[in-house]
Amino acid sequence: MKVVLIEDVEQREVDDAKALAVRLEAAQVVLKLRSGKDGKLFGAVTNADVASALKQQHGITLDRRKIEFDEPVKAMGPGTAHVKLHRDVRARIPLMVTSA
Repeated sequence: MKVVLIEDVEQREVDDAKALAVRLEAAQVVLKLRSGKDGKLFGAVTNADVASALKQQHGITLDRRKIEFDEPVKAMGPGTAHVKLHRDVRARIPLMVTSA
């Protein structure tokens, strides 16, 4: 019978989260959303928008509830989202919002 230590499982989870964080920080997510003439979006970028684009563009599946913004992204151009992958691991997701 094989004994798996809790510390080993925890370390594996942290290592997996760190590896995913590296992938997320290297992957720019391009969001094509409707905007007005002045470059402002109709609404703001949502965590569901980011999760969907990550899956389509990079094959990375994340729970949308783990994606957060420091401040709402309401204009075209660069932005940033953050995701909590583990209690000790967070990642920054670079965004580029363009007009649809």
